[in-house]
Order: sequence, then C-alpha cells, then structure tokens
Amino acid sequence: MKYYHTLIITKDNSVERIVDLSEDDLLKKIIEPYEQAGIIFINGTSINSVDIGRIHIRETSEKYNVISERLYQEEKFRRDMNTNFIDLTAYGNYENAFWEGVDVLDNYIQGPAGYKIAEEEKKHKEKNNLETKVAGNKVFIVHGHNEEMKQTTARFLEKFDLEPIILHEQPNQGRTIIEKFSDYSDVSYAIVLLSADDLAFIKNDTPDNAKFRARQNVILELGYFLGKLGRDKVVAIFEQGKDIEIPSDFSGILYLGYSGDESWKLMLAKELKATGFDIDLNNLL
Repeated sequence: MKYYHTLIITKDNSVERIVDLSEDDLLKKIIEPYEQAGIIFINGTSINSVDIGRIHIRETSEKYNVISERLYQEEKFRRDMNTNFIDLTAYGNYENAFWEGVDVLDNYIQGPAGYKIAEEEKKHKEKNNLETKVAGNKVFIVHGHNEEMKQTTARFLEKFDLEPIILHEQPNQGRTIIEKFSDYSDVSYAIVLLSADDLAFIKNDTPDNAKFRARQNVILELGYFLGKLGRDKVVAIFEQGKDIEIPSDFSGILYLGYSGDESWKLMLAKELKATGFDIDLNNLL
C-alpha cells in the first residue's frame, strides 16, 4: 500500500503537514481543491490554495510513524555506538521522516493553483464558440451583516461602470422576498460576501469549538447563483482573519480573501475582465 504525505508552506510562511493519506484522499482533499483554486482543509485549518507559496508531496510504502520510529532507532543505535554522538533530540525524527519518501509532486500537480479552471474554461469556450463579451452590466451582491464589505464592493463595481444589485436597496412593489430575489437575480455575475456573522458548532461538540460562518441565506444564494450562472460567473469573498468556515461542497469555485491591503480588488478585477466585462485596470488607481 502507498501512503502520501503533504507539506504546505503558505506565502506568509505558515506550515501545515498532513500524513498517511490514501491516494483517493490526496486527490479529494489536496489536489482537486488546488486545481480549482479552492479551499484546502487541513488539521482544522482552511488554506486558500492561491495563498500557497510551496507544496511538497511524498510517497512511501510505510506509515509516517513507522518511518519516524525507524529513524529514531537508527539514530539511537549510532548514539549508543559512539558516546560523542550528538544529542538524539536534535535530529527531529518526526520532521525528517517526511523527506524519506519519494517526491511525486509532478505526478499530481502541473501548474499554479486554479490551473485546471483555466484549462476547462478554454476548452468550453472553444467547443461552444462562446462570445467573450458578457450581456449586461448588472452584478448581484449577496451579503451578510458586514456593511463595510458590502459598500466597498459596490463602490468597487461602480468604478468600472458596473451596476451593483443589492436586494434590500431595490423597491418591493408588493412582492415577497423570494419574488423580489427572483426578479432581480437576472444578472451577468454574482459576488457573494462571506462575512463572519454567525457562530456555530456541531451539536455533539462544545461552544468552545464554535467557528464563524456566513448567514444561512448567504450560503443558499451562493448555491442558487452557482446553478443559475455557472461557477465561472460567481466569486465568493470571505472575511480574512476570522477562520470562517467554508462549505466543502463549494471548493470548486473561486474564493478571495477580503483584507485591508486591498489586493483582493486587483484579483476580482482580473476575474471580471476574464469573464468578458470591459474592465480597465487603470481605474483601480
């Protein structure tokens, strides 16, 4: 049997390691989210694959702890044979065990995070001879309680002569919420803001392990627009620094982190331009 071990180093130099994966788990938990520029969940931490600086994948025929124990015994033997041998604790057998495996990174990853999305979209457009220009300039903003995220996103869209559609700002005209939502969802693109509005935990867990989540209606509308527009015309922007829970079923769509450095704006502008909107990136200045 083969075991797979993954070491991820993010651009801000945080390190996460997951070991003893089967090949199926490696594909589902690491490779597929990476290919689709999605979220990788590892050791209780969510990592946006576009934030990965370096990734290593190793294959072994033994479990990680077996390799670690073998290295420990080998070093212990050398120490016992040589009284001048350096202290065993300095060798970090658990760390060294990772590098005992065979490097198989190139067998599973052939490009930067999200490279499969670009390949699939290119094939789709070629097959169907799609026009690159989108119809209309309306962009629906799905939002929670974070007013700053909502207003900042709306003003960002207006810089490019795009019309942000915020449901509660539209006239009711005697309609129910679902009728109003249906009427105003005829748009070319949707931006879903995942702000840390709710705290939740598994019923058998404790409140100490609660995690931030977006509001339930936000997740519902995210799924609605994925079905209506397709994942190439939906982007989710999550509030960074809150360890917000991302639905694992949606790992194939693009997620951007909302942060103070505003780097998300350039990434979003590029996504809108790639979709077919007439975007002048100079307007970001």
